[in-house]
Amino acid sequence: GFDPTMPIALVLHGLNGGSAESYVLDFVHTSTQRKWTCVVLIARGLGGVALQSGLPFTGARTTDVAACIDVIAQAAPTTPIVGVGFSMGAIVLANYCGVSGDANKLSCAISISGCYDVTTGANVSYMKRVWHPWLTLELKRTFLRILTGSDSSAAVDFQCHGSSTTQMASQLIDVDVVLSAVVKTIRDFDYKVIVPLYGYPTIDKYYADMSLASHGKASRVSTPLLALHACDDPIADSDAYASVMAAAHPNLWFLITRRGGHVGWSRGWLPTRHRWSFIHQVVHDFSNAVLAEAAGSF
Repeated sequence: GFDPTMPIALVLHGLNGGSAESYVLDFVHTSTQRKWTCVVLIARGLGGVALQSGLPFTGARTTDVAACIDVIAQAAPTTPIVGVGFSMGAIVLANYCGVSGDANKLSCAISISGCYDVTTGANVSYMKRVWHPWLTLELKRTFLRILTGSDSSAAVDFQCHGSSTTQMASQLIDVDVVLSAVVKTIRDFDYKVIVPLYGYPTIDKYYADMSLASHGKASRVSTPLLALHACDDPIADSDAYASVMAAAHPNLWFLITRRGGHVGWSRGWLPTRHRWSFIHQVVHDFSNAVLAEAAGSF
């Protein structure tokens, strides 16, 4: 049951994911065994959740995170809230910490396999050549299915600025081009879908809105934020942290390992036995240390 003296973890999943992702389920299982309470925020239109607003997911939106935190804080006003983001969820969580500034109600946050400078992180040739085509294919299947209403099980025809989602898609996006082989990286997809849909003048403007490293947001982080990253991450490049690390802001913490992959850090000869235990240990140890310091018992 709910223990008000133990933290509530707000979990943000990765790209194309939801609450049923294995790494999310494993984290929730381990955390609830430690008497934590877990809340998983599913991104708009993903994870089998119907899109109600007509405005689909964008990595630059932090208001959904803020609204979720407000609900949790109202329900449990004396309980500390810990933000935990994986991959894309890590990018959104870190960006929220910068955007919210002193209004941030989290006790601390942990960004796992994300990046703080999306423009840098999205432009590494190896990642674009090897990993992006697979991620982009899934983006096309999930995001565009909702956007165009091509799947009868998806939520369609919700009003958005006076027109339906389907009408907006046909007016602003060349769906045939997006579904073609021309769009094969995440940057390609964002340029053809997100930029026109949300009215960005350039893709770099969109990525700046997503990035903690842009617009002075890193200097406004008011709660301890830990970045957990592996140098051999094949999707999120280490250089995407460089400018923020150089600023040496007191609330920004970094744990960068030589190996670990992307949301990985396997352990032992039988990694399936340990699963994501290294990530769990980092999240719980960092959170406990922050909360103990705040309570004066460190």
